[in-house]
Amino acid sequence: MIEQPFPTSQRELVRAARGTATQSAFAKLLGVDRTCLSRYESEKLGAPTHVVNYCLKSVAERVCPGATESSDVQQALMHARRAVDTLERAAKTETRRPVRRRAKSDEKEVSEQGLGLYAFASRTGATALGHPLSAAYDSLSKAAEHPEE
Repeated sequence: MIEQPFPTSQRELVRAARGTATQSAFAKLLGVDRTCLSRYESEKLGAPTHVVNYCLKSVAERVCPGATESSDVQQALMHARRAVDTLERAAKTETRRPVRRRAKSDEKEVSEQGLGLYAFASRTGATALGHPLSAAYDSLSKAAEHPEE
């Protein structure tokens, strides 16, 4: 019988990730009950996403050590890009929608929401025109590509 290099079922995935650890120890590590882990391994119960993700990372780390690690710079770039995208979408949404005011209570709510977005954008340096965060992200990207400069 030829051994498959990668697990192809939930049973194989959980067992490969568990390795030589006992079910009790592995269940404790995952934060699940041992009886549930037993059901995951027998495929009588579908494993939750966090269990599957942990097992996938564990198996990937065994196959290619260091594959699941991401550098601090890469994580910072990912977070910066998400922040830029969110602020750009918010700025586009705010410029497209005219503010309609109906009643005093609605007026207060609308103005508080608008001020909240404006305050957040001001604190982070984002504006509807130019998006300085985009430039900051580009600078970080270049620095990550050429760290010696």
